[in-house]
Amino acid sequence: MAMFLGLEKELNDSSDIYANDPDLKAEVDAFKVDKAKNEQASNAAHIINTGFSAEKLAAKMVVAEEAAIISGKAFVKFSNLNKIIIAKKLLITTTDYSHVSDIECAKRAQNAHDLLLVNIDDLKAGTITEERLIEFQKNIELFKNLKGTAVQVQEVSPELTKAFKQSFAPVKRRVKQIKLLVADYVVKEPDFYKRVMACTKLPVIHVLHTKVMINAVAKSTGSPVAELQLSLIKAKKTWITDKDGIGEIEGVKNGKDVLTAKLKDEIVLTLDVWIKQSTTNLYKLVIESL
Repeated sequence: MAMFLGLEKELNDSSDIYANDPDLKAEVDAFKVDKAKNEQASNAAHIINTGFSAEKLAAKMVVAEEAAIISGKAFVKFSNLNKIIIAKKLLITTTDYSHVSDIECAKRAQNAHDLLLVNIDDLKAGTITEERLIEFQKNIELFKNLKGTAVQVQEVSPELTKAFKQSFAPVKRRVKQIKLLVADYVVKEPDFYKRVMACTKLPVIHVLHTKVMINAVAKSTGSPVAELQLSLIKAKKTWITDKDGIGEIEGVKNGKDVLTAKLKDEIVLTLDVWIKQSTTNLYKLVIESL
């Protein structure tokens, strides 16, 4: 998109040079129309979504895990104190936070934090301290401040993505034809010719690939499972989890597949999955044998 903007600016700024050239003027006008259509298609497809990143999703998982764990602890404490009304306000499963929009996830986590802070005197005797809530708040703020949102990316439909890619063809054709017409200015306006040619390097089209992200934990402890060997049979993709139990792979074919997890060459989990196109497919794996 930056190339098209640069070319349009150059053609506008130098319009007096080709004022008496009807062929080039007509092509420039057509280029501007096609460029505008390309921008509209780009905005509709959320391709100009520079903030999306794996870091945002990873930060969301950190918040979701901590919110669920700390809320679960508080739920038990409040229940034992017979403060049922307060206990029922807490969301105690990871998916309550991870499987909602980023904005809703941050809101729910913040509500949990604030509720626990107000009732900290009932919790201090256990493992929920003011220091832990401070760290929890830091994670919430980090998540909120990271740019990008998985929800926006998931809103991209195949139709909009296809329309975006197709919208490049007309404007690229106009650029090619402008280059041919500007060749007439090599001798009479060499500086103009060089500037236009410098602006006509076609951009790389970045299309979001389908991604699978795994968060693996041991059932007995809830601790991350590192070096878990993951495989998608149909897609023929393999990868491993890191020290935080997180593993991700891009460029995965959408549709039904079978996910297997091995630890030291022993299969510890097999799962039927349905991979959704043009989004990040997030799965939490709870390893029963650990």
